[in-house]
Amino acid sequence: MAARTAPGTLTRRRRLLGLAIRHVPAIARSMRGTPAAGTRVVRFPAGGQQGVPLDVAVWTPPGHDRSATGSPVLVVLARHDGDWLPSTLAKDLRAVVVTMAPDDDAQALAGLSWIASHAAGWNGTPERLGILGDGPGADRALRITALARDADGPAVLRLVLVSPSGDVPSAGSDDRQGHGRDRLPDMLVHVGAADPRIDRVAEGVTALKAAGAKTRLVRIPRADQGWLAYPAADPALARRSLDEIVAYLRRGLTEERAFGVGPA
Repeated sequence: MAARTAPGTLTRRRRLLGLAIRHVPAIARSMRGTPAAGTRVVRFPAGGQQGVPLDVAVWTPPGHDRSATGSPVLVVLARHDGDWLPSTLAKDLRAVVVTMAPDDDAQALAGLSWIASHAAGWNGTPERLGILGDGPGADRALRITALARDADGPAVLRLVLVSPSGDVPSAGSDDRQGHGRDRLPDMLVHVGAADPRIDRVAEGVTALKAAGAKTRLVRIPRADQGWLAYPAADPALARRSLDEIVAYLRRGLTEERAFGVGPA
């Protein structure tokens, strides 16, 4: 019987696929998965009639009733351009999911404010706002949440950080704007057990907890990075991670808000 791969070690197949994804664009495209059935997307180009500060795509679930109100709004920050992640989140969470890939924090904050102000037009509500960031988008998600807090911008109820670097806001920074660790929302952090930054991520989570942020760290076995960007590389692993993310966001953006036990 073949030996099982340790949780902190990549399987040979995943190592080879990782190399192929990085070096063969056609293979990378084939690993991005397909949009969830029945979902719809409307794309808004930067500088269009709506005044959007950067390109965004708005995904809605099957049967989305525009005459109803109050759907959660989830902003996804990711550099990959696959449609599997936002469409599946929209379908499973029954939420309006908006994707954007800002060039800097200022553009991201402007995009977040634009999304919050236009949420009602998509049958969403900014009072049920969450952010998911993947890779560098995870670090940016944490930073703009802190910046929005300090600038009286949109209030973020839940954060999901996938494969972050471990950097956290530092109260000792020369520029205090957006750097305090206080008054941050609850967070779910997914990091690959084979990610070389895992110890640093764990230290960052510890620092956030010490500052009062309710933060849960989940180590994804036999993974390093990119399982949500390239779900076809390991569908079972991507599905496991996404199911946990959806359950977490459903509790924080829908169930707790409906019963009045979510953050004020």
